[in-house]
Amino acid sequence: MKKVLLALVSIALGGLLAYWALQAPPKAIHPSEQPESAIVRPGKIYPVTPEMELALKKAEGKPPFDGGLVRQDGKPAALREFLGKPAVLYFIQKDCPCCVTAGPGVRRLAEAFRGKAEVIGVIDGGAEAVAKWTKANEPAYPVLGDPSLACIRHYGVQRGTSMLLLDAKGTVVAATPGYGREIFQSLAGRIAGLAGTPAPNLRWDDMPARATSGCLFPLE
Repeated sequence: MKKVLLALVSIALGGLLAYWALQAPPKAIHPSEQPESAIVRPGKIYPVTPEMELALKKAEGKPPFDGGLVRQDGKPAALREFLGKPAVLYFIQKDCPCCVTAGPGVRRLAEAFRGKAEVIGVIDGGAEAVAKWTKANEPAYPVLGDPSLACIRHYGVQRGTSMLLLDAKGTVVAATPGYGREIFQSLAGRIAGLAGTPAPNLRWDDMPARATSGCLFPLE
């Protein structure tokens, strides 16, 4: 009889342990603990190609865009308001998932260089697009609308996630058509050099190992 009771107790305990295991919330895994293939990134992936790099390299040496942009509240804005220190222009295609995925890396740059360099988002739309994207992604930097795509065309930008590094006068000194670990690391070093400050020790392991670009802007 004792053996039967012990067996029943053992079965009951095993069932309870299994139930508790199923109810426990899954352990959060940081991207750095996952293999690259296990990190799910929404939407189609566009690896950066030599052709993309060559096309955007033409932006280097260009003066600052002097046309009109728009703020979230509909008021006009201009890039010249941000000159006087190095700046990164981050181009956002409003429907591009990769522009969202790259967001934490851009935010990290903005926070690391606050007061020493500017980070400005430029989105292909007006005040409504700025407000929608800002609300959804809460960037730590201003986002300006380019409703006519005049700024995007001025620099020859073709895809979202493209980034331009401007010196204090607004001249483009570096351009990249996408984002990734090495791109962000290099960009942080270039910003630090222009700002005359030590390069920050930042983690980029949540960014793709392979340089990746975003969706095309509707330029046609």
